[in-house]
Amino acid sequence: MASIFKVKWVPKAQARHRHTRSGHVYDPSSKDKKEFLKLILNQLPKEPIKDPIAISITWELPYPKKWLRTGKYEGLVKDQAPSVHSSKPDIDNLEKFLFDSLNGKLFVDDCLIWLVTKQKVYSIEPGVTIEVEISNERKCKYVSHRQCGC
Repeated sequence: MASIFKVKWVPKAQARHRHTRSGHVYDPSSKDKKEFLKLILNQLPKEPIKDPIAISITWELPYPKKWLRTGKYEGLVKDQAPSVHSSKPDIDNLEKFLFDSLNGKLFVDDCLIWLVTKQKVYSIEPGVTIEVEISNERKCKYVSHRQCGC
């Protein structure tokens, strides 16, 4: 059973935790996480998932202005514009932000995730698409499915 969640939102990366002079530690991304949860909360299940899950994530980041056309063709992408996003933010920080935000909401704990597929692409409409498949156990004995092809 696969569930797909889509959120129209400019993806943000997890910022490093900060330390105050008095020694307290805080998360500078906490406001962004709350904003993201407000956007996705109505799509989430009432109870967090307790079974192992495979998750596929596509971050759709906005095109830089240099790749967008102007004038009569405003809003269209130039022909030479790339589709793959290969600059900052780093994909692992985007993933960390997402898993920290959804921890306890979509799944009980992110340790339940046994397979992650992820990609960053450019899009006119930024957002994130999350596809979750609940599985009771893995399809095969291999950790990497390159060996078996399943």
